[in-house]
Amino acid sequence: MTSFEEAKELVWRMIDFLTSKQSIHQQNIVVLVPTDFEGWELVKSIERHGIKVNHVFEDENKSHHHKKIFLDGR
Repeated sequence: MTSFEEAKELVWRMIDFLTSKQSIHQQNIVVLVPTDFEGWELVKSIERHGIKVNHVFEDENKSHHHKKIFLDGR
């Protein structure tokens, strides 16, 4: 993979394959990304294809009171 744009296209092709050829429901597909920026970009890309995305990415200007962090098993 040489670019994030290629990766977004590959993710979309895999979602399409899983839903159309493997009969996997959209809500059962999970995509992990390394950064919030890439996550937001991927959400926008998938939603342009007409799929509503349930994600954990938040607006940095809003409260994050419901997010938890796990450190050293505490």
